[in-house]
Amino acid sequence: MNYEKFSTSPRHEIPDEFKWDLSLAYKSRADWDADFAKIAPLMAELDELRGKLGKSPANIAKALDLEDRIERIVENLSSYARQKSDEDSADNANLSLCGKISAKSTEIDARTSWIDPELLDMPEKRLLAFAEKPELSFYKKTILDLIKEKEHTLGAAEERLLGLASDAMSSSYETFSLLSNADLRFPSVKDENGVETELTQSNFMLFLRKKDRNIRKEAFEKFYSRYSEFKNSFAAILDGTVKANIFETRARNFGSCLGAALFEDRIPENLYTGLIKSVRGKFPLIHEYFHLRKKKLGLDEMHLYDVHHSLVDESDRRWSWEEARDTVLASIEPMGPEYVACARKAFSGRWMDVLPNKGKRSGAYSGGSYDSPQYILLNFNGRLDDVFTLAHELGHSMHSLFSNRTQKYHYADYSIFLAEIASISSELLLHEHLLRNSQDEKFRRTITDHILDEFRGTVVRQTMFAEFELLTHRRREEDESLTADFLCSEYYRLVSEYFGKDVVCDRLIEVEWARIPHFHYGFYVYKYATGFAAAAKFAKRISAGDKDAIPDYMRFISAGSSKDVLDILRDSGVDPLDPGFIGDAFGLFEEKTSEFFGRQVRR
Repeated sequence: MNYEKFSTSPRHEIPDEFKWDLSLAYKSRADWDADFAKIAPLMAELDELRGKLGKSPANIAKALDLEDRIERIVENLSSYARQKSDEDSADNANLSLCGKISAKSTEIDARTSWIDPELLDMPEKRLLAFAEKPELSFYKKTILDLIKEKEHTLGAAEERLLGLASDAMSSSYETFSLLSNADLRFPSVKDENGVETELTQSNFMLFLRKKDRNIRKEAFEKFYSRYSEFKNSFAAILDGTVKANIFETRARNFGSCLGAALFEDRIPENLYTGLIKSVRGKFPLIHEYFHLRKKKLGLDEMHLYDVHHSLVDESDRRWSWEEARDTVLASIEPMGPEYVACARKAFSGRWMDVLPNKGKRSGAYSGGSYDSPQYILLNFNGRLDDVFTLAHELGHSMHSLFSNRTQKYHYADYSIFLAEIASISSELLLHEHLLRNSQDEKFRRTITDHILDEFRGTVVRQTMFAEFELLTHRRREEDESLTADFLCSEYYRLVSEYFGKDVVCDRLIEVEWARIPHFHYGFYVYKYATGFAAAAKFAKRISAGDKDAIPDYMRFISAGSSKDVLDILRDSGVDPLDPGFIGDAFGLFEEKTSEFFGRQVRR
């Protein structure tokens, strides 16, 4: 099947077996509305406790329980609304659904903003004594964490204002998403068969992997030229996002946006800055990889539109959806029968939206709620990348499923800092499975080439993004605006430094920042790099048959937020603050580079 053809097809033309079944969450809009109606009486009951939390531990327990029940409903409603909208971002009915629950969430944020200040207004000794009572044993960690956050928790009136502002503060990302995914249209490019195909967010990377260099070049130039036309608008949108981050940072008495972003997970800033320093320290190895890549391609000049093209002819192999499914399931067999059975249900139960369609959100994600399936959005085109994306998102879904199974709702959701570890572990298991079970040397080289590209994209590229995000916030913190000229200049400088002298940094790359949604997520991207390093350690132990590896891994994906993130990882045998943490991950990159190119790389 030619999956690419569906990228410009309306959704109703996609076969049902390739669509997720959202009726497993809500059978109808009436059911969604009925759940929405449950919020008001619960809010009224919670309102009745205002001013009474200090009277007894039972009142605190009741308030926190009501807050959980409300959040659980909102999570269900929001997840469904987002997924309906992502099916077709131009569908106004679905956008309206998102708007309705977003507005309600803002109202709830405002109306529940008194809880933390009221608890912190209690004498700390009294609150600690309450936390030891049987009624609050379940919420003890939450109360202790709240006390740690006292310096950054405002009074009830101020928290209410921040709650009311939350919807408006998120408008920059919503504007970015609509402009980039729904409104922006790209020119057409002729493929190797002379067929004109409109460029989209979903198929752009497919064109950059084409054998024909002229096609790659044309796609690169047309795609980024279009973004360049709107660079001032995208700069204003990003500036708005950063300004919103700074507003909340200063309102909550943090010294910097970075410190504010890391505080919730108790992550020290030197982990973030140390990541950048560690990767920069590996520039000789990274640049040597590009030097060898250029030689392998036989190019006098290697441009940015050449770096995604596979070094192995086998890269044009197409995978059917059935082959991808069976291969990924086989790769996770070392995880044990319970894990595999849960993964099989994700396929048979229609948790996945597989194929691209016109207006569908680009990329891929795993998302659901505590009460719904852990849905997976894909844009499957039958490429090797798509098989690895499937493994990646399935890893996320298994993480969520086991956390939800093990933890009660209050502690089930895990930190985003941990989120990428399970997904990348799943990818690395797939990599090892493919290498172990293929005698085809060309295919084995394709897999090794792929893992090198994944490492570069996940560790090196995301660290570059992290450095760019840090400099944009620091500039704004100094009250300097983020103009398109500044953003383009700084982004181009970073690309040049990270890729090195063997890659021609085409000027149009200066506007790539405009298409990266993660710059609106608030210091998210570094988690990909740290996640890869942690995943590499897990996958290495699992593949080596370490008898403690599976129990450690299952402990990790079942922990939710029951402990601080660094403690969860340390309990599972991983310490991100170890000085050699990132260097150990680069050991994999060095090993695979030497293996692929048949020579010892320079360090």
